Amino acid sequence: MPTVKAREIRRIVDNIYRAIVEQRILPGTRLVEAKLTEALDANRNHVRSALQELKHRKVVTIEANRGAYVSRPSMKEARDVFEVRKVLEGCAIEKAAENITAVDIKRLKKLANEEHKAIAAKNHPLSIAISGRFHKQIVKISCNQLILELMDDLLARTSLIIGVYERKGTGTTCHFDDHDKLIELLAAKNPQACRKFMVDHLEHLEQSLALDNHHQWSQDFTEIFQDMGSWQN
Repeated sequence: MPTVKAREIRRIVDNIYRAIVEQRILPGTRLVEAKLTEALDANRNHVRSALQELKHRKVVTIEANRGAYVSRPSMKEARDVFEVRKVLEGCAIEKAAENITAVDIKRLKKLANEEHKAIAAKNHPLSIAISGRFHKQIVKISCNQLILELMDDLLARTSLIIGVYERKGTGTTCHFDDHDKLIELLAAKNPQACRKFMVDHLEHLEQSLALDNHHQWSQDFTEIFQDMGSWQN
């Protein structure tokens, strides 16, 4: 049974992690302990512990004399992440095409429809979150537990990459029409076609990024976590 302290640190980790993955807190943003403590109504020591855990997950960087800030992947790291995703998700979707059931198709269609609505509403954080859940759901269908365990960190790093290298004004995410096509190929139980389309899909996302594009951000943490609506116990 987790202690009260452990549960509180987990709450802080989960909320900061979600805010980063959904691009509510952007790469390069300083994570000032005092501001996070106030925004999350938390204990400062717990916030410090949470930042150390997020550092271990490589979404936060902590440097002497600079403090903590949201990690900014290099161009090489960006390419490495996409290379790994293409291999792992290509493998996973092949297996998913063999395992897929009518219930699985229904779940994927529900996620795709939710993504359509989020994009139509111009809710960028929500569309990012749903896109990640869509990709993760395909891995779940593959029943490959190791790839599933890696997906959260790969999706988080992808969000950081998009936050750094996204072309200004484009709102880069996965192309949701591609998700509809992936569902169609999965329903047809065509493993080779699924693998090829998944790899092409991720390649297209990678190529849509401007790898010389960098930003500096300053953000209001209280507004971010209140807008998320789930930061409280």
